[in-house]
Amino acid sequence: MASTNRCTYCGKEFAKARTLQVHLCEPKRRYLQKNEKWVQNAFMVFQRFYEIHQHNVKPKTYDEFCKSAYYNAFIKFGKYVLNFFIIL
Repeated sequence: MASTNRCTYCGKEFAKARTLQVHLCEPKRRYLQKNEKWVQNAFMVFQRFYEIHQHNVKPKTYDEFCKSAYYNAFIKFGKYVLNFFIIL
């Protein structure tokens, strides 16, 4: 019986541990970019957006941000803000 290695982000199984190490799915990539400045900017704007428009009492988490359908739009905005030195 061969042991399998499962990606904790997407659930895909791999026969070799090395394949799992080099595997880069979209959820894993998003998690690994967590400390990038443009991602932090995008996350702040995402949280503020939901505070204002959804009257959310509980702040959104980074995991909710990663799984959001609007992730890419907020990331593009975060890069725009960083590139043009707009201070939030």
